[in-house]
Amino acid sequence: ALDCAPELTVGPSTVPEVALVLTFAGFPLQAWDAIQTFMTRAQRSGWLSAIVTSSTCASLTAMHLGWVREAVANARGPIAPGNEPLFGPIGLAFLVEALIERGETETAAEELAARGCDAELAPIWPTTPLLLARGRLSAAIGDHPRALEDLRAVGERACAFGLVNVAMTPWRSSASVSLAAIGDRREAIALASEELELARRWGAARAIGIALRALGLEIGRASCR
Repeated sequence: ALDCAPELTVGPSTVPEVALVLTFAGFPLQAWDAIQTFMTRAQRSGWLSAIVTSSTCASLTAMHLGWVREAVANARGPIAPGNEPLFGPIGLAFLVEALIERGETETAAEELAARGCDAELAPIWPTTPLLLARGRLSAAIGDHPRALEDLRAVGERACAFGLVNVAMTPWRSSASVSLAAIGDRREAIALASEELELARRWGAARAIGIALRALGLEIGRASCR
């Protein structure tokens, strides 16, 4: 797909989505380069939808690279006035994730509230990454019951959509931390173990590492009791 990228002038999300596959597979630098090349071409031609999809995907790829400032900057583009119907919810999700990484949980909550995304979200795919980010935000500020409500909803959607790749939606590891926080370590370990099995099936190091961290935390807590 990337070899044909210069001729892909109809699908605004084709190259960004290919880049996301590379990101989830553990090749974020290659993904970043592909997105930037595509975005430059889209900007020159004034192709708004391609600019928005590129910026959205670039935000997540930047997070995988540890470039939090770039993640914040790219996430703000898709949620600008006029862009919301396109990739607004996904861009907002990535913005919230990046703000959590910077320790700016109050700002993240304000961003959600300003766009009416602190209440019920429509059960569609674009709001699912936002639901995951919102659950993680609740956990970050210590509201684990609310975090679990959102994270379990992500799990229900993933099941309904047939999404099993935890590199895309690692809700179990996040839920595991909140379950342990409220004292349910048995389910915490079960969910983390399940995520580890699924991560190993995909094979990307980052997904495996996230699952191992969650499982290690819960086993460590259980052994200290």
